[in-house]
Amino acid sequence: MNYRKILDEKIKLYFPEIRDQNIVLNELKNYGIEEYELEVDRVHLAIIKCADGNINKIGEFVEIAKHDYRDIIARSEYPNQFENGFTDDKDLIKILEKKDKKQFYEWIKNKTK
Repeated sequence: MNYRKILDEKIKLYFPEIRDQNIVLNELKNYGIEEYELEVDRVHLAIIKCADGNINKIGEFVEIAKHDYRDIIARSEYPNQFENGFTDDKDLIKILEKKDKKQFYEWIKNKTK
């Protein structure tokens, strides 16, 4: 998956004004500086998804990612599993995984908010 291309599209979709795009890009630059800050484009995309168009949330989600990037990826790509926490119920796990996969790919493909 080309996270960079999708990221650029989603930034323009959620933040159509150039001024806002620049603010978002400047905030995103704060993640990926350190050697241990991994999967930069994927994390940036996750931040955009979690912020859901709220420019004021970008910095908050960047900080979450800087502490542990897996938290922001979980919120973005696995929201149902993230909200339900750990469970041993294999049937529930399969249901949640399927819902998460579907919602994430629908969000990726969607050209509107």
